[in-house]
Amino acid sequence: MTTLGSKPFSIDSVDDYRRIRAVFEDAGYTDRTIVDTLEVGRIRSPGPKHLPQLLHRTDGGRSVDTLIRLFLLGVEVPEAEVAAAISPLNVDDGLRYGLLRRSGDDIRAAVQIRYYQGMLVAFD
Repeated sequence: MTTLGSKPFSIDSVDDYRRIRAVFEDAGYTDRTIVDTLEVGRIRSPGPKHLPQLLHRTDGGRSVDTLIRLFLLGVEVPEAEVAAAISPLNVDDGLRYGLLRRSGDDIRAAVQIRYYQGMLVAFD
């Protein structure tokens, strides 16, 4: 599938980093929340065969559910859900920073974002 609006991961200012971090903090995107939401302890080795279970566990409509789907599970999410989850940023901001990509009518993550020892770590 062709992705439009994708570019390399690029954030230009410290203020932009702060704005992005605030989105994840406000959503509660932490190790503890991720583990609790995905119930990781109940799955020995999460992999593709567990994706239906993991999607079910993230279907609550919370911002953190959407962020987990995007940045950990790597699935496409409807643009309206992404916009709600990353507010006060918008989808265009995510595209400009290289965090998001358009995929048809949906949005997908261009990078994975993990929470590690109080830091957000982005990688592709």
